[in-house]
Amino acid sequence: MNVGGYTGSGAVVSGQQTARNHTTGDNIIYIGRNAGANAPATGSQNCIVIGGAAAIAAAVDTSIIMGHGAVSLSATVTNSIILGRYAQYGGGTISGSVLVGNDSMFRATGGGGNNNTTLGYQTGYSIEGTGNTFVGYRAGYRSSNTNVNSAVCIGNLAGFGLVNSSDLYIGNSNAISAHLIWGNFASQTLKLRSNHLEFVDLPQAANDAAAASAGVAVGEYYLATGDNKLTRRAA
Repeated sequence: MNVGGYTGSGAVVSGQQTARNHTTGDNIIYIGRNAGANAPATGSQNCIVIGGAAAIAAAVDTSIIMGHGAVSLSATVTNSIILGRYAQYGGGTISGSVLVGNDSMFRATGGGGNNNTTLGYQTGYSIEGTGNTFVGYRAGYRSSNTNVNSAVCIGNLAGFGLVNSSDLYIGNSNAISAHLIWGNFASQTLKLRSNHLEFVDLPQAANDAAAASAGVAVGEYYLATGDNKLTRRAA
């Protein structure tokens, strides 16, 4: 740490070349060899960084970063929690995110994104984007870099090979067609994969007029008489 030039207060620093350039920043904790070693002299405050080469070139504000090589490339991190070896490795601008898992949202180059939530090994791997939720082993995994926003993948290998923004995947297979539930928020489409799907307490009606008489409001669903097809009352 730049002891002679440091003007902040409340710093705890331990490790070889740890936070060596810092000259300002209150309430900072850096522990681990090369943690914050190449970070800018200013811009970090109210943060905890633990791990070898963690946040090595990042300005960290009101955030917690733990894990060897987490946020290793140039980055600005605010109001986030990033836990795991090489989590958010590619750096970039990160705000309002909670990433938990080794290699979570790892990118070899580039990266970043705000308001992402991940939990699991290699969740959102190679993904850059905003507003994503990936939960489960390799949920939202990609083998090559891509930009995806507002996607939700829940389950073991859910959304494996994710391509489109606003996609929804719930399942436990790397085959998209084998997911139990998938769809897209933007297009308002939803698909269910099931040999038996049972609806409880839905009224039956022959058409919208009959559904209205049965108390079904516009926009609500009923089962069509005869084929039990789920139908949305339009008028």
